[in-house]
Amino acid sequence: MSNIIEVKNLSYSYSADNLAKDTALVNVSFGFEQGEFIGIAGHTGSGKSTVAQILAGLLTPSEGRIFIDGEEIEDYKEACRALRRRVGIVFQYPEHQLFEETVYKDIAFGPKNKGLSEEEIDRCVRKSALLAGVGEELFEASPFELSGGQKRRVAIAGVLATEPKVLILDEPAAGLDPKSKHRLLKELHKIQKEENTTIILISHSMEDLSEHAQRIIVLNHGVKFKDASPKEIFSSQKALKECGLEIPEIAQVVSLLNSGGMNIGSDIFTLKEAYDTITQKLGVGK
Repeated sequence: MSNIIEVKNLSYSYSADNLAKDTALVNVSFGFEQGEFIGIAGHTGSGKSTVAQILAGLLTPSEGRIFIDGEEIEDYKEACRALRRRVGIVFQYPEHQLFEETVYKDIAFGPKNKGLSEEEIDRCVRKSALLAGVGEELFEASPFELSGGQKRRVAIAGVLATEPKVLILDEPAAGLDPKSKHRLLKELHKIQKEENTTIILISHSMEDLSEHAQRIIVLNHGVKFKDASPKEIFSSQKALKECGLEIPEIAQVVSLLNSGGMNIGSDIFTLKEAYDTITQKLGVGK
């Protein structure tokens, strides 16, 4: 299966005169298949947000090759236009992007700009609201009067209404309470499965990535450090620390239990894995 989006030897510099100056990305290559759930991790300034904006067609790369649906698009301007037609991006604190009088109008903004009929706009609004967990009882409410979690879901619904094949979310759970975060991430899986949407989750939370991503791309100072499964990524604790990252907290707890003589294994990185392993070890919970 060909990648829906693939980049090869991608570089980006904020200085137009000198690629070596203010360089955000250096010779980065990776691809995404339709329907994948991918995590992108890295310390502040590692290039995560720059990658997101290039993939969404908002920034033009300084160097590199871009393939869309298996076909190379050599003209960067055309590549950006093609990416914008396929990719939706939800920025950190997306509720700051809300501006319409009602929730319905806010979600409808993208489809309306595409010139769709009122019937098609209504279909897109209702479908995306359902996927994002926005109840129809909120349609006539002001988006500014909603809770933080509700605002976040309305903003995501607005992006989904444009029917992207790829959805990029830059720290979508930032500032949310645990319950709202859990619901949001659950809804992302629903979107992935029901719409076969490629989800790209950019996060500094190793817990979120270990629980939800099928594979993780780690960036370090604009260079791709690793692209592998969560277990492979988190098995390299020393290397991760050199990138300014930590293994998930549950893995740190497991390490302490092992050092105390429990011996439950070292490749446990999610809460469910830890619960299942510990209860089996203790012979409880059956």
